[in-house]
Amino acid sequence: MVKLHDQHLHSRHSVDSKADPAANCEQALAAGLAGLTFTEHYDMHPSERDQCQWDYDAIAATVAALRDGLAALDDKIDGDWPRFPNTMLWFKR
Repeated sequence: MVKLHDQHLHSRHSVDSKADPAANCEQALAAGLAGLTFTEHYDMHPSERDQCQWDYDAIAATVAALRDGLAALDDKIDGDWPRFPNTMLWFKR
């Protein structure tokens, strides 16, 4: 069985998205995905740099909170983290 993962996803932690990370997870689970990778970025044109925000600690804290919340919901989160543990979520499928 092929397990599909969305490995390029922006959330409210990127300047180009207002998506709620928890809603991203809910949609991914509903769609049958096996995981998500949040790929927040800081790559604006230099003239727009003051509009950019990059807070890795906030991104990592969001993902950690999502893991905790998902683990409480029918153990839907997989406990074996891959290479980039602070940006990836893998669901049990």
